[in-house]
Amino acid sequence: MALSAGSMLQMRILRLTNSSDLHAGVAPELRAAAIVERVVGHATGEAVESMVRAIWPTPDLPNRIDRWIERFQPDVIFLRSTSFWCTYESAPLRIERRLGRLGKPLATAGLGLGGNTWLVERRAFKLARTAVMRTIGGDPHFTPEQASGVVAEVLRRAVARESTVAVVRGPAQFHNSAATAAGYRRAQARLAALDSLTAEACRKLHIRYLSAVGMNDDPASRLGDALHDGETAHQVMGEFEGRAIAEEWLASRQR
Repeated sequence: MALSAGSMLQMRILRLTNSSDLHAGVAPELRAAAIVERVVGHATGEAVESMVRAIWPTPDLPNRIDRWIERFQPDVIFLRSTSFWCTYESAPLRIERRLGRLGKPLATAGLGLGGNTWLVERRAFKLARTAVMRTIGGDPHFTPEQASGVVAEVLRRAVARESTVAVVRGPAQFHNSAATAAGYRRAQARLAALDSLTAEACRKLHIRYLSAVGMNDDPASRLGDALHDGETAHQVMGEFEGRAIAEEWLASRQR
């Protein structure tokens, strides 16, 4: 039975995620984090508060997570692994890696254009980006091994706190930014590797892992930039994640 509003406990979820959960293209109340709060609150009878933080799997991430855990004292740590880390190939990144310091100004300019929401949704920009990719190619930001290794270290630190419940959701769809058959195969292979490696890390740490491969892979479920989740994807994923978090939380109360 749900508790009355006046007697509700407060559950704090540290949501480690990507830019989809913060993108202005979807209203805050329609984003996955808000949907998770409603699903978990209904299932547990507790008020739920989310601390949403976008993460990037660089070597310094585990130490940053330590600081967030100390600051927020979360009851639940939810981590969303994203295929963008490993499947999106970036031409500016390739330029920087190939030319080093000489290529950095060009790469910075290119990445800056990619962060312009209005511009990246224009058809002309997408066609130009595809042409550049097919001419010089691009590099992913991380290999699946690099990304999953950092995630595993974050999770080891999360479960070091015995009172904290951890849930991980794997990547859902890949990004074929090269728009070629070969690019499709590369992205598909990297997605599968990231999913498998992260699932294995969770298995070893006894953490609930939600495989999401193939969910919301319809391009219509994304915003105009073809990268970020639209309202339908947020609804589906929020319900999916919320049910799992609620189940893990209730199970932890029985131990």
